[in-house]
Amino acid sequence: MDLYLMQHGACLSEDVNPDQPLSPVGREAVARSARAAKAMGLAFELMIASPKTRARETAAIVAEAVGYPLSAVLVTEEVKALARPETTYELLRRRREARRVFIAGHLPHIPRLICASLGLRGESAVHIENAGLACLHLEDFAPSRGSLEWSLSAWQLALIR
Repeated sequence: MDLYLMQHGACLSEDVNPDQPLSPVGREAVARSARAAKAMGLAFELMIASPKTRARETAAIVAEAVGYPLSAVLVTEEVKALARPETTYELLRRRREARRVFIAGHLPHIPRLICASLGLRGESAVHIENAGLACLHLEDFAPSRGSLEWSLSAWQLALIR
């Protein structure tokens, strides 16, 4: 399985909006990253988002860009910020028929999932930024059974046309 991981775009502060939707800057960064994903020929058999507004909005922007039906995006707590990698592996096991999976999520979950997949401790070994995209190849849905194929920041993705 190829697993594509994107941290949601920059969001409004909780003081401005308690739901913390994407900010205009965050929305534009995700849109640029989504256009890059399309230009790279990425297509997903399953798209997953955290229930947080900013993650759902991120998934919706990417889904629209790559032609994935918005109604088919799986919204689940199994990829929330504090979800354990094992919880996400279990979700992926249940959906093992999907060979290309996209997750719109949060810190610290995404770096923790990458580190666990690579057999690294903690999450500090991996830096993911808003609207960045990483690709893991998972041989199995368990710790230390994956390889990092690539990781691109939002500004690197913006250069892809």
